[in-house]
Amino acid sequence: MFLDLFGQECKKISKNILYYALIIIMILFYATQYATDSSEDISLMIREPRESDADYGYRYAEIPEQVMSELAGNLYREYSNNNYPSYPFGFIKYVKLNANKQVRAAEIFYEITGYTIEEYNDFLVVEYNKQKEEFKEEFEEEFGEMILDGYTVSTPIAETMTYERFKELMGQMSEMVGVGSSYSNFERYGKEELTYENAIKEHENLVEKDKVSGAYARNFSDYMGIVLGLFPAFLVVSFSLKDKRAKMEELIYLRKASSLAIVGSRMLAQTIMVFLPLLILGLISTIEIFLVAKTMSYGIDLLAFVKYSFAWLLPTLMFTIGLSYLITELAENAIAILVQVVVWFYNISGTLLYGDYGLSLMIRHNIFGGYEIYKAGFNEIVGNRIFYGMLSLILFFITTFVYSQKRKGKSYVKRKPIKVFADSSKKSVA
Repeated sequence: MFLDLFGQECKKISKNILYYALIIIMILFYATQYATDSSEDISLMIREPRESDADYGYRYAEIPEQVMSELAGNLYREYSNNNYPSYPFGFIKYVKLNANKQVRAAEIFYEITGYTIEEYNDFLVVEYNKQKEEFKEEFEEEFGEMILDGYTVSTPIAETMTYERFKELMGQMSEMVGVGSSYSNFERYGKEELTYENAIKEHENLVEKDKVSGAYARNFSDYMGIVLGLFPAFLVVSFSLKDKRAKMEELIYLRKASSLAIVGSRMLAQTIMVFLPLLILGLISTIEIFLVAKTMSYGIDLLAFVKYSFAWLLPTLMFTIGLSYLITELAENAIAILVQVVVWFYNISGTLLYGDYGLSLMIRHNIFGGYEIYKAGFNEIVGNRIFYGMLSLILFFITTFVYSQKRKGKSYVKRKPIKVFADSSKKSVA
């Protein structure tokens, strides 16, 4: 009975246009975001660094001097235009501060730099004239007139400013501007160049510990996790409401199958049908990496994409399906999509691009390689994935209970009863 139900659900999904829309979204993320789009890129990324290389790249780091100077310049620009960008839900929002908050922003800038806004304007003019004179020919031939705005000069910091006090002041700015402002996540404002020794260590991790494909599999999981944290909800809600729109829900409840079998077959079918395209995309990338790595005499982990897909992506997919299914059964409308959008936005906006795992629904690792970062957070990742796996099972059992109660005639929303049989003298048995 269960296998019959499972097969029917898979067949229904394969005929649904939303399913193919979801696959197209996956392919678009794969093609436009995922980094392995050409064999040349792969060979450049995995080749061993040479001492003759002029640049070994860089890594982000919270270096106080850089962070303070960058953010002070940022504050000057945003204050000057009274235009403070923030990302409260993963999308940009421009905030204008009222007069009192603008005054406070100017005071904060003065405490950090020792300059009032007017004095800093004069400072930029002096710097402009100094640099224009120093590089006069270069400006005239290549750039024309140069405008300094804080990007092209290093904003000076007051000698009395400590990093602890600076972070307190940035906290005040962040509170005034709102969630996702420029005045948080200090690490992204500092960076340090990799030395040859650093680059060799990164390469050893890539080849020996990640077996090349592991690094790509984490990148793949980062982008696909964004898709799985939201878009499967549309498919789940569509199928849950389809029978209700056709006024066939009571007929479905008359099936001889148990509630556990019905709910289980639906959720399993949705999970597997969404998961299969991910495995296929992972296989395509594995083949591409294998062919390039082979020419460079590197071995790869052929199962890396499978392992990361199951460990990193499956719990996200299970939770999205479980939450959407439960809410739809309770509300009997499409509000589950709105709920999932809120959950998705909250996780996207509140999580760093890498190294910040916690209880985020989507594991973010938007950096190539980064084995040391991944290893440092390994236990946190395992705990996170177990948490969402267990939570998904709880959602499944709650949904099964709700479904079972509704089969017995209990409704969780007020609605008009649907007349199934014309002869009211006959009693139906659920």
